[in-house]
Amino acid sequence: MRILIADADAGNAGVLLDALALEGHVAVGADTDARARDLAAAGGWDVCVADGFASSGASLAEDDRDLYRALAGAAPVVVTTARAWAAEADPADLGVAAIVAKPYLLDDLLLVLTRAARRGGRPST
Repeated sequence: MRILIADADAGNAGVLLDALALEGHVAVGADTDARARDLAAAGGWDVCVADGFASSGASLAEDDRDLYRALAGAAPVVVTTARAWAAEADPADLGVAAIVAKPYLLDDLLLVLTRAARRGGRPST
């Protein structure tokens, strides 16, 4: 798969980029909202993994909500986060395929990414 990783945390993104490459995927990182939007607009992605750039623990920032919607216009989006807001969030309300809580097992994330790419971004039911 071709996977866009939108994550401001270079450490997290680096681990994920390396792991996905070892699994045979082409993964590209974006460390800013603007870079993520530019790469998404260029197209060719099977799925996007997005972490919040602006959200606090208690609530999802409107900037992150807008980013998820923008990315979802290019490919299915899987949000990864350790923030409290995710426990009550509905992927369909955000326009994303899935929300995966951190920490996660790489194999579990890969399964979610594969399913999201196959479904074309529709949230799982």
